[in-house]
Amino acid sequence: MIERPKKPLLMIEIKSSDTVRADHVATLQKVAEELGDKVEAICLAQVPKTLRFDRVIVYPWAIGIKKYFQKK
Repeated sequence: MIERPKKPLLMIEIKSSDTVRADHVATLQKVAEELGDKVEAICLAQVPKTLRFDRVIVYPWAIGIKKYFQKK
């Protein structure tokens, strides 16, 4: 988890796969549900496009890195 000032904690899971299904991020989803609005849950993978499974957003890794870690 990554602490961010005035924002929810950021939980990140990294997958090397180019295919991610809901069951692949089930544990991340469960923790995100338990913590509620205190966290934002993302997965970075080699997927071709952004996906959403309830509270977990799966980003193509380069897009996720740019969105969350590149200075604006």
